[in-house]
Amino acid sequence: MQEVQQLSTRLEDAYKIIHQQQMFLETLDARERRKNLIITGLSEESDEVGGDDEKVRNVLLAAGHTQAYNTADWEMKRLGQQNEQRKRPLRIVVEQEERRKDILGKSKNLKQARGCFSQIYVRKDVHPAVIEPRYTEMVVVV
Repeated sequence: MQEVQQLSTRLEDAYKIIHQQQMFLETLDARERRKNLIITGLSEESDEVGGDDEKVRNVLLAAGHTQAYNTADWEMKRLGQQNEQRKRPLRIVVEQEERRKDILGKSKNLKQARGCFSQIYVRKDVHPAVIEPRYTEMVVVV
């Protein structure tokens, strides 16, 4: 019986250490993503308006941004495999965290925008492991 108690205590200690390490890794990941944005609903056809650079500028104008951002300096990358049935999200890395906050704040105006802009969404870039617990329950078997 005493051996079971000792094993239980060691297991609890291991869970605490794993939890601390997980929190540390999530903090590092959040630090890397703090200047990232994800834009969904943006078409990929390059012939209709221009490249992603021009499309992002148009989305920012539709959201109500009055100043012109130099989007050429931003790193932009489509996420996932190319698929003709759906539009891939676009990850953007801006130069400053304050710029990201400003863009996120005004992106809510896209809901009232005219045309295709009402179907475009701008959100923070977060790790999928952080998103999952919001939608599913975690079951721990001890």
